[in-house]
Amino acid sequence: MSSITTAVAADYRLQQWAQLVKECQNRPSDMTVEQWCDTRGISKSNYYYRLRCIRKACLEHIPEDSLPCQQVVEISENIMHLPESTPDISIEINGCIVRVHGDISEALLKKTVRVLSHVK
Repeated sequence: MSSITTAVAADYRLQQWAQLVKECQNRPSDMTVEQWCDTRGISKSNYYYRLRCIRKACLEHIPEDSLPCQQVVEISENIMHLPESTPDISIEINGCIVRVHGDISEALLKKTVRVLSHVK
């Protein structure tokens, strides 16, 4: 019997806190959370504690099968170990070495040189 009473009390408390959080989120835009809490007679840390409890309770009620599943994708080894190729030219600007292959665009090469010229 006491566990039912405790559960009902916890649900009631969460409903009260949810209403409080909703009111805080609808506060005037020029009012900070701390100012809003002062007008309600609660500390800012207590407000965030209540918010955390509400979020936790919401997450506990989400069916597990509705949560997205992180998938792991296999990467073949030949993609992970790309063969090293020899650059067509190497440029050193302000202590930075850039190895350039023949298929680089002229625009990218110009931008790279311009950026490296400002390196100190």
